[in-house]
Amino acid sequence: MPIKMDLETVRTETKNIAIYIVSQCFKEDSLWQCRPGRYGRIVLQNIIDIYEQNKQEFRDMMKRLNFTTATSVDCFQSILKKMFADNRCNWGRVLTAYAFALTLAIWLEEHDAKEFNELGGLLGDAINENIASWVHEQNGWDEFIRHIYNN
Repeated sequence: MPIKMDLETVRTETKNIAIYIVSQCFKEDSLWQCRPGRYGRIVLQNIIDIYEQNKQEFRDMMKRLNFTTATSVDCFQSILKKMFADNRCNWGRVLTAYAFALTLAIWLEEHDAKEFNELGGLLGDAINENIASWVHEQNGWDEFIRHIYNN
């Protein structure tokens, strides 16, 4: 049996993945360059696939939400709470949460939002609130890698 990742490491990796995903939306800004960590690149590849397959739905959702750059993170947190309110988590929902983070980052970039200093971390914190315990129970992000390559 693989070594179980401790909860603090799960939280760190979960947040780092969000920071990496957001940083990739703003590559031109050298301040936003960050390393993918052990899992960021693989998660990003998967959520780009989800985003590309559902781009129009994501764009329509952003229009219906009708939020501003100032309220975007609060709205993101609220949606994740509703998404995970039934306490049913799986890797598909985890990827969907990150795909929504990517969608939000793209929307903010398209709307010339300038307050990106903390965006990846804030989105990572919101994702952590909803999935970190579940990821920990699954033996951490290594289990995600096994899941992706075994399916």
